[in-house]
Amino acid sequence: MPNEDLIVDLDKELTSLFDKEEMFAFFNFEVNTPSEKIVPGLCKVTKPKVGEAQSVYFSLLFILDIQDNETWTEVDALINNIPWDSFERYSERIKYVLPMLSRSLSTGNYFKEVCIYITSINDLTKQYIFNKIYSILPVVTNFKTDDLTFWDDLK
Repeated sequence: MPNEDLIVDLDKELTSLFDKEEMFAFFNFEVNTPSEKIVPGLCKVTKPKVGEAQSVYFSLLFILDIQDNETWTEVDALINNIPWDSFERYSERIKYVLPMLSRSLSTGNYFKEVCIYITSINDLTKQYIFNKIYSILPVVTNFKTDDLTFWDDLK
C-alpha cells in the first residue's frame, strides 16, 4: 500500500513552478502541424535571472492547448526539431540557447521551455526582446505570432 505522504502530484508541482516565474512579456502564437491542424498557444517571456555560474538568462515558455495524442506527437516532433541555437546568429548578446525537455500536463497543455543565456542582465530590454527575439521567432520556429505585450504596460 503506497504511503500517501510520498505521492507527488507532478501536475501540481509543474504548475507551481510556472506560477513562480516572473513574466516580462507574452504573446499568442499558432503552430501548423503536418496534418494541417492549427494549434494555439501562449508564449511567456520571463524576466532575466542569474544562474549558478553568474550566467544571465531568461526563458521563453511555450504553452499549447493540445487535446489529442496525435496532435501532441506532431507538435512535440515539430518543436523538438526547431534549430533553437539559430537565435545566436541574430544577436551577439546571446551566448547560447538551451531548450529544455517538453512537458505535458493531464489537462491537455503542452509545455516547452527554452532558456536563452545572454551577456548581461542589462541586455534584456523591451527593445531587445522585440527586435532580437520576438521579431526573429517566426523565422526560427515557423510559428505565426500575434502582438507582443509587455507585462508592465498592463499595470
